[in-house]
Amino acid sequence: MEPQMKAKGLVRRNRPRSIEWAFAHESSKLYFQSMSTGHRMAIRKFRALEKSYVNQLHDYPELALEIRRRVAEMLLDLTLVHDCKLQTCRAALKKLKVLGWSEWDKRLHFQLLYARGTFARGHLGVAKRIARKAVEEIEARLDELEKQTNRRGRKYLTDFLDLMSQVLDAVQKSECGLEVKIWDQGGRFIRSQSTTGLVNELLPNAGQPGSVSSPLA
Repeated sequence: MEPQMKAKGLVRRNRPRSIEWAFAHESSKLYFQSMSTGHRMAIRKFRALEKSYVNQLHDYPELALEIRRRVAEMLLDLTLVHDCKLQTCRAALKKLKVLGWSEWDKRLHFQLLYARGTFARGHLGVAKRIARKAVEEIEARLDELEKQTNRRGRKYLTDFLDLMSQVLDAVQKSECGLEVKIWDQGGRFIRSQSTTGLVNELLPNAGQPGSVSSPLA
């Protein structure tokens, strides 16, 4: 094979990887810039970035889908950074439910944040469903690992299992009016408090049952 033909073949094989690296660099830079801008502007810029890369990947549909997933994950993360309304967060989660997650542990990460956020806003039923389903999934994964010789990732899963169990425990205690841990929407611990009227303090309208659907539950 002539050197020129070899070079062309290398370019074709390396093109997807070079595009992926370039996207990772640009998207990370844009993410940190977007932390100090409005959420609508962040959406516009990320959509433009997504379009510019997906248009280069007509011959690589799997990579194009992966880029769309990563953009959706970053925008979901920014809904928490920007303290967006629950409806905005829910819409971002639904989009990821359609696209699929780039990695299972990222889905687990957002499940934890969403469970804590809905609990902090007084949606105890939603928080319980999300946390309970996550606990079931983690326990199933741990059962699979126990059957394998290589149990890499077990510590990571057990840590998440403990965090999700804390959410379930907090919901149950809140329902009984006992002391609970309180997180903000971004998952940051605020304080522990013992009060029967906790939900009313966290949400002015919490006395009225909210019809919150969970895309992760």
